[in-house]
Amino acid sequence: MISKWTTRHTFSNRPDLQPLFDQYRASVLANGYEESKQWPYTFSRFASGQPITDWVRQQYRDSPERWDGDPFASASLEFFDRKKREPIQDLEGFLKAVRRKLHGLGVSVLDSLFREGRG
Repeated sequence: MISKWTTRHTFSNRPDLQPLFDQYRASVLANGYEESKQWPYTFSRFASGQPITDWVRQQYRDSPERWDGDPFASASLEFFDRKKREPIQDLEGFLKAVRRKLHGLGVSVLDSLFREGRG
């Protein structure tokens, strides 16, 4: 196996591979590598443009079946992330809003909001 993570093979002990790697490099560069490496990461934001935080990624990773449709267009995921970061002025109103959004999603999402002092 050839990988940047292993040192088992090098060009000094496998000079026959040099032409293959040279051809691959030239092909990648000819097909727009320099331009494409400047593009923003496609999966870093919701469809609305709101950044997707690590917390939201964890919620989705833990229970993808709870989120309908395209996760990047998920108003529920975006809502929970926004609410998680906002200071709570009206606890009762906040909890009502969370309950409305959780309807049909299950209790584990609410539990994760308040687990380990995150809520």
